Amino acid sequence: MPRLKLLLFSYKLCSNYVQKRLVSLCLIDRWDIMIQANTGDVRDRKESGIAYFKPTISKNDIKSVLESFVSDEISFGQTARTYEKEFGETFEFSYALSTTSLNSAYHLSLLSLDIKTGNEVILASNAPLSALDAIYQTGAEPVLVDIQKNSFHPSQESIIHKITENTRAVVLSYPYGSFYDYQDLKKAIAGLGRSSKEKIYIFEDISYIIGSEFNGSYVGTDADVTIAGLHEDMLMTIGKGAMVMTANKNLYAILKDRRMHGSNKVYRPRFDYGIADYQAAMGLEQLGHLNAVIERKRKIGEKYIEVVMQNNGLETCFKSARVDTYGAFPIIAQKPVEHIQKYFNSLQIETSRTIPFGPLHDMIGLNVLDYPNTARLFERGLLLPIYPGLSRTNIERIMASIKGYY
Repeated sequence: MPRLKLLLFSYKLCSNYVQKRLVSLCLIDRWDIMIQANTGDVRDRKESGIAYFKPTISKNDIKSVLESFVSDEISFGQTARTYEKEFGETFEFSYALSTTSLNSAYHLSLLSLDIKTGNEVILASNAPLSALDAIYQTGAEPVLVDIQKNSFHPSQESIIHKITENTRAVVLSYPYGSFYDYQDLKKAIAGLGRSSKEKIYIFEDISYIIGSEFNGSYVGTDADVTIAGLHEDMLMTIGKGAMVMTANKNLYAILKDRRMHGSNKVYRPRFDYGIADYQAAMGLEQLGHLNAVIERKRKIGEKYIEVVMQNNGLETCFKSARVDTYGAFPIIAQKPVEHIQKYFNSLQIETSRTIPFGPLHDMIGLNVLDYPNTARLFERGLLLPIYPGLSRTNIERIMASIKGYY
């Protein structure tokens, strides 16, 4: 039996803390050896293909998870509470609450704001599928808007045009870590003079831009509800999960009450949306190296942009160099996506579709002619590899491929 499997098997047989502790230390040592073998100087290694994505997981991330297992921290507990507190303090949010997924974060938030059947929620057709699912889960009606030409974001005018007396929320996101200044839109919505019962709530999804600053504040801090996904392909990951942030104390109390079963308050439907402590242990470690991840992605993204600008057959829509985080890197071609996908496949560079599950307007059967810019992004765009673990050699290979595309 390979040594790692033997150690894991031994851990399961341990009957007390001391035994588990000793075996866990051996596991950590074994992981150290494996990590060193896999994260050495990859520039000297011959690699045939380049994977589209690899999660950014450090040696300390793995150690923290193993230590949590040793302490029998496998359910929601003190480590998760500490993670929420430090997450909120790090990004200057009054309250932060963890959930099991991006979908559960949206679902819990919409329910806690009493958004229900008869209400409308406005969002872009390239917004996260998790948001659309949650809207339907509450019985509300999604109202989609197209993105602007040469942008990853909808215009202020297109959103304002969709507002009706039934509108209760607007979801604003930052696809691929591309920043957009929504301040004028927020002022326009606030200026509508709605009563507290008819208030339009602003949701911001910062999954791909968390940790980025604009005008001296972290992106998303002035929204009614801010959501950050923590799935494997996002800037931070705990495997699968999300964080909900707000400055509203009353909303936070409702979110907290509805997240977990077993409250002794008056009955209302509650959900099993609490993360495990071992996930939180990993999240605490990731808070410490987020800045390094963002800076690495920015350096790679700036290199890609430089060569995209030299190719008349390609474009991208990043516009805010020191605010964009390049959580993903889309390129849009003049030709159909199959052509560019075939080109990168021939060079053994793995890619992904810009909207993996397809535009939201396609999913709910709306007329594609009403969403030409989102459709173009999907039909002519691909995402290139841009994770921190890319070697210098592979970055240069991708740059050369961008430059050579015709």
